[in-house]
Amino acid sequence: RQKTNRFTNWCYDVGIRHPKISYPGFFDGGLVGVQVDAPIDNREAFIYVPLSVTISVNSCLKDSLLGPFYSKFPNLFTKECRDFE
Repeated sequence: RQKTNRFTNWCYDVGIRHPKISYPGFFDGGLVGVQVDAPIDNREAFIYVPLSVTISVNSCLKDSLLGPFYSKFPNLFTKECRDFE
């Protein structure tokens, strides 16, 4: 529970909101996931993540550790790269 508490606190601190789900949800077999607390309508957003904490190619390019890797292999991080489909 220490890891999930740290993650939950971080989410709260950075502004991630999830009004209709609870985290963590503990399930049989030791599985950890989310639990739905209220009905979620079709196409309704159920988690809100501020842009400042999203991971994108642009944010990785600006990172001091990841930036050099992304710059060295730009062909891996484009829409044209189909290696993982």
